[in-house]
Amino acid sequence: MKKSTGAWRKKERGQSLVELSIGFVAMMTLLAGILDFGRVYYTFLALQNAAQEGASYVCAFPSCLNSTDCADPNNGTYRAQNESETGLIDWSSSTVAFSPTEPVQGDILTMSLTHKHQLMAPFISALAPNGFLITGTASCRVIGTP
Repeated sequence: MKKSTGAWRKKERGQSLVELSIGFVAMMTLLAGILDFGRVYYTFLALQNAAQEGASYVCAFPSCLNSTDCADPNNGTYRAQNESETGLIDWSSSTVAFSPTEPVQGDILTMSLTHKHQLMAPFISALAPNGFLITGTASCRVIGTP
């Protein structure tokens, strides 16, 4: 007896296209998540570098924390915000904090930069719709005199 293969093939018409479309959506979501994670890590590294730049400047010149103390570009806040040339960090949603606020020679100065990061990947951004905070900190001993 001969089996009819025409009816069997007719039932599977379009199956590969459906499998491809489901797999494609899953792979693109995974890729978007990986790219978002890369952006988060890059932002963290940029914040760390900016905090190190600002803290090292303030440790040498402790009376120049921000633009009210010393004019731009000769203050720690300006140095931190302009350390990265890429422009990835939106400084309007970032905060800069120094501890202590009036450092003297011999103090340990800590500079913290906090940035509100918004995820872009679909489905993953639903987990944190308002974004989340990334913080970079750096500490050093004040060597300059106020």
